[in-house]
Amino acid sequence: MIRQRPRLAVDILRAVDGVDIPAHDQVLTGSENLTTLHPAQLNCDGAVVAKRNGKAVLGIITEQQQQPDPRKQFSWPAYVATFRHRLQCDVALLVLCINKAAAEKFRTPIRLGPPGSVVYPVAVCPADLPPVTDPEEARRYPELAVLTTPAHADTRQGEEVLRAYCEALEVLDRENGKLYHDYAKSQLSSAAQKLLEEIVKIDEYQWQSDFALEHQAIGRAEGRAEGRTEGEVEEAAKALRLILKTRNIAISETARQRINNCNDLKQLEHWMTRAITIDQIDELFD
Repeated sequence: MIRQRPRLAVDILRAVDGVDIPAHDQVLTGSENLTTLHPAQLNCDGAVVAKRNGKAVLGIITEQQQQPDPRKQFSWPAYVATFRHRLQCDVALLVLCINKAAAEKFRTPIRLGPPGSVVYPVAVCPADLPPVTDPEEARRYPELAVLTTPAHADTRQGEEVLRAYCEALEVLDRENGKLYHDYAKSQLSSAAQKLLEEIVKIDEYQWQSDFALEHQAIGRAEGRAEGRTEGEVEEAAKALRLILKTRNIAISETARQRINNCNDLKQLEHWMTRAITIDQIDELFD
């Protein structure tokens, strides 16, 4: 996301308590290659530069981290020092983590040596960032809204978060919108996905952007297909029970539950074929 919209790195830092962001009027991506004339290759995950009147006022090194890596204790300070030397301004080290436990580990200050030189990583996960609940804020910072939605969708503010998420989708282009929505949907719980569907349906949300309209059409098509499949499964189970009843085959409670809980239409149709020839219910599942 940061490569697509470098301002997101600034937005995340701004959301973290205790981090001061200097005034700026431009945010650009920088080169991830931080190698100088020395032979060692230094390549960070991402680099962002905030400028004011054409002059760099803040550099941000971005790193995505999931597993502990002792080598980062040495490479991260090098990233910061090299980028700071190149830009001639302050540089922050922003570490994006998958969960709170990982973020807590990577917040550990990196000691450089006496008398007390230290690099402080700003390690955060989506749950550390405040939820985006205001529709206008979601439209202004759509990537931040998408990033934080899965982390807050199951909280007391879940409904507001998901409504704001819908607004964020409105301002995204087709390519990024699909990419970001696929990410968010993969991270949402089943309950949050269901609530999102209800919000869209009950509010009769009027999508405007091309991506959102396409997403709505796909969702409706999937809903219709799912509805048809559920209806066919129910009818098949009903027909199977009727065949067994007509042939005077007693249905045990265990067998009834197995039939009622089966969502596989082909399996139910197979059982219907067997129900015509069997003599006892146990033979149905052989």
